[in-house]
Amino acid sequence: MGGQVIWQVLNGSNLPICQGTMGYSPGITEIEVGILNKGNGLYFVLVAYHENGVGHSVDEYEWNPGSCTMTYITTTTLSTEPANPRRISMDSHKGYAIAITWESKTDIYSKLYLASSGVLTSSITHHLYGPAIEPDMAFSHENNSPLKVNYVYLPCDPNRVVTGTAEVRQVDYWTEYASTAWSMSSTLTDVNPLCCAPSHRVICNIDAPDHGWDNWAYAYTDDQNNIRVRLLNGVASTVVVNDASIPPQSFPINSVFNDIPTL
Repeated sequence: MGGQVIWQVLNGSNLPICQGTMGYSPGITEIEVGILNKGNGLYFVLVAYHENGVGHSVDEYEWNPGSCTMTYITTTTLSTEPANPRRISMDSHKGYAIAITWESKTDIYSKLYLASSGVLTSSITHHLYGPAIEPDMAFSHENNSPLKVNYVYLPCDPNRVVTGTAEVRQVDYWTEYASTAWSMSSTLTDVNPLCCAPSHRVICNIDAPDHGWDNWAYAYTDDQNNIRVRLLNGVASTVVVNDASIPPQSFPINSVFNDIPTL
């Protein structure tokens, strides 16, 4: 059915002054939004998505909250992987950095954006890892340390069948932004075996403190019942959040599945 990007301007009392929507046509899925500071009260807005039969793209807009306008600038093609769906994910950091990652066939890729002095620039497209699917990422920035991007993904075989572990690797944002090669951590930051043989699409959603820490956590379900959260706080550990589907009913009476938990 397509989708929408909805934006809103609030006053000092957090009451809406005005709002608007940008419609995306049927066949467009996996929509992600990020905002960077352009200066002088203006912002860059990036909208990344997958379009069935076309591939992955990212739209650039200029947002002016003062005049309540969202102006389209340009579209950048990221891939020509037409199959649907193919995940694309985005995260932003403190108004100046954005990372986008997506899957194409059985490999995952990444592109980094930087907003500096009112100009939006980007890195080349990096080949992240493969064969692997369902990538997500999150920035983390420990005090007095480089800005990091943490990627979670599921290794797979050439037929896109998940091979049984969720993995996290980390890169230095500034090194990769300027690099023509990909310098991801050579050893796995995390390997978390999936408990089951899932009959559905397993998606791990990762997040991290935006500033001041180098920890991360990701949520997923591989049995559609138990929500699992993998935490890195010095030592990685897995926490089961609930014992059955939501709303809480005694298994196996429940008929409501958990599919894509986030945090």
